[in-house]
Amino acid sequence: MKKHLLTLGLLAFGFTSFAQFTPGNLVVVQAGDDATTETNGMTIHVKEYTKTGGFVQKISVTSSGANSVVFGTPSATTEGTPALSSNRQFLTFMGYNANAGTASLSGSNSSTTKRTAVVFKADGTYSTANFNVFSGQSPRSIVASNTGTDFWMVGGSSGLRTGNTSSETTTSVVASPTAFRSVNTVGSDIYFSTSNSSTSPAPAVRIGKVDGTATGGFIPLPGVPTTTIIPHSFVLFDTDNSGTPDLLYVGLDDGLQKYHLSGGTWVDDGLFSTGTGSILKGITGFIVTGQTDVTIFGIVGANIGNKLVSIVDNAGFTSTISASKTDLVTAPAGAVFKGVTFTPGTTQTVLPVELKSFEGRQQSQSVRLDWATASEHNNSHFNVLRANDNKQFKSIGKVEGNGNASTIQKYAFVDANPFAGNNYYQLQQVDFNGSAEKSDVILVKTDLKDKTLSIHQKGGQLEATIYVDEAATAQFYINNVSGQKIFETKLQLSNGYNQQSIDLSKINAGVYIATVVINGNKHTLKFVR
Repeated sequence: MKKHLLTLGLLAFGFTSFAQFTPGNLVVVQAGDDATTETNGMTIHVKEYTKTGGFVQKISVTSSGANSVVFGTPSATTEGTPALSSNRQFLTFMGYNANAGTASLSGSNSSTTKRTAVVFKADGTYSTANFNVFSGQSPRSIVASNTGTDFWMVGGSSGLRTGNTSSETTTSVVASPTAFRSVNTVGSDIYFSTSNSSTSPAPAVRIGKVDGTATGGFIPLPGVPTTTIIPHSFVLFDTDNSGTPDLLYVGLDDGLQKYHLSGGTWVDDGLFSTGTGSILKGITGFIVTGQTDVTIFGIVGANIGNKLVSIVDNAGFTSTISASKTDLVTAPAGAVFKGVTFTPGTTQTVLPVELKSFEGRQQSQSVRLDWATASEHNNSHFNVLRANDNKQFKSIGKVEGNGNASTIQKYAFVDANPFAGNNYYQLQQVDFNGSAEKSDVILVKTDLKDKTLSIHQKGGQLEATIYVDEAATAQFYINNVSGQKIFETKLQLSNGYNQQSIDLSKINAGVYIATVVINGNKHTLKFVR
């Protein structure tokens, strides 16, 4: 396991009430509790969802005490926008070092109410660092370096700044314009958005790139309007793998704006409207290799009850946007979604395999699984994983992939020895380079009888047959109806059917219970002697 990102002594900490993030899922940062309306010093909750909006887990950030972090008010539009580092290992956002319920946070003095960077890792732990910055203004966006030792951050004032985790100090990178909205990195380059309406100091800018050759300098993206759009967050793609982004989506006050790069200039590809006043913020997205569809995830609405949505642009990389929107999740009553990004540990925005469907059904004494992919890139194989109610997944088979495909590919697998009752299945898709991603879990209920343990008597012998789908150590014992143990042994079971003979010749007639315990799971049968 990697070391904690921040080693800040008193100001760095982690929690244990978490679970590992699943690569390829979404993370939504939420201000406010699921059940209670909050209007000041809003509590912070990080929620993991699948790309179709299925809830996975919630991790709450502490909101009281010396290490507490909260957001301001529900109407703070760009405050708390999350971002991933370029290597996609660190998820970051900013809040206030204050307790839940504290009022007037955006106007507070940062020397007494520090602005706090929150950093999540792929294992679900988080750390914090406090900064005396953005005094009298709200902290808006922050992104970590690939090493996790430095940050770039923006707020309502004080320009674009860089901060260091060990010193907890910041320095100016771009002093003006003000009114920065978000900051993000693509490779080693730093990009930002701003709503600044002034052209002084020149040049005017709405989406810009930090000029690494001159201190305090920046370059507006050529062709992107410098006065007519109010950008929030943005997503850049490198569709031709040239090392230079060539596709841009921007969340605006009324929808999703698209641009593509042509001859060094960004060309306007139109606006997909989310409705008048339906602000689109905190966006992220992905492209499936071999496909020209682009999926953007974002938050529609700026206040309580806003929504996580997906917007799919199927027009191609250089054509006028032609998109459809799907509402995925609505924020709980009294809470606000701040933004969305992928889980830390998601290694790429160009996904190798797009799973179209995954389902299962009982078929006589077995379970048949069927799934389909819409496209594939470097798809080596699928591992089929299964668990019972203990949710300890184990591989039960392997199905070869089709490598590269741009059309629908169908797969099937038969589980010849399912559990009686609940069977949970999951697919692990593995690339040729060894990287892997897991699917959602599906449940198949069977009406089968438990075949793990069967017994019959022959003469004075009890023949016990025990089935396991992989080698295991088991405990086998027999009790009478009063609970008294009359026989006990430890068994080393091999894959398949195992037999154990017990001499009953000296046991009195009566009712007895045979039990076998395998990996903590108990299987029993009653018999009469």
